[in-house]
Amino acid sequence: MSKNESQKSTRKIQARAKKHASRFVSTFRSQLAALLISALGLVTALRWNDVIKRTIDLIFPGALGTGLLYDYVSAIMVTVVVVLIILLVSKLENPKDSPNTTH
Repeated sequence: MSKNESQKSTRKIQARAKKHASRFVSTFRSQLAALLISALGLVTALRWNDVIKRTIDLIFPGALGTGLLYDYVSAIMVTVVVVLIILLVSKLENPKDSPNTTH
């Protein structure tokens, strides 16, 4: 292998390494962003926990009490609302997946 061929081979390897490093950095950043967004969502959800419980108390005063049944009912209500919000956000994010859209 001549010196010129060796240099070409080295440049190819460096170019591939740079490409892979760039892809890694891009993937790392997007995963880190997703992690941070999830963490912030969790913090927000924890903060809203008491507010939601108090709102349920206000809407249904004393009807459910404060026991295990109350926890289940409030968890189910919140889950239904969150699932509906997720469905709405999904439709906004991907309007082409909407059943009303013609392809």
